[in-house]
Amino acid sequence: MKKIILLFLLIATSAFCQGSLDFKYRTIECVKMADFLVKRKHAETPEDGYAYWKLKALEKALITTEDDKKDFKKLFVKEFPKFREASERYKKENTLNNKLELIKLLIANEDSFRKLLTEKQLVYYKSYNPNEKYISDEAFKNYFMTEQVYNSYKKETF
Repeated sequence: MKKIILLFLLIATSAFCQGSLDFKYRTIECVKMADFLVKRKHAETPEDGYAYWKLKALEKALITTEDDKKDFKKLFVKEFPKFREASERYKKENTLNNKLELIKLLIANEDSFRKLLTEKQLVYYKSYNPNEKYISDEAFKNYFMTEQVYNSYKKETF
């Protein structure tokens, strides 16, 4: 009987834990990965490391040109300092207000990225469904938003 109750509690609470973990990877872990690339000398700055992972995450999600990649990289490098600051504040203080501010920043960053896309790219991007078999798809889930996550975050903050 105890095993059944324990199993029930584990299943019932797993959804709540997963949401938290997803958000952690979408924020704090992204900053750590940018720093890791600098430490391993694969990037000169954390901003470059962050841009590298975001571009890597788009490999299967979007057909891009070299000009697109240059424009995306400029945006990603520009958004990183505010993202890092908000992520570190959230990690340190862990308040609902910090989380909501970080979500608003993620939405603003996502909106800025989507504005750079052509109509055709935007349609493809919005319909993209990451398959967890590939590293780039896992990165996509951490660095970008599926349409479902995007709408969920917007509801949560507005």
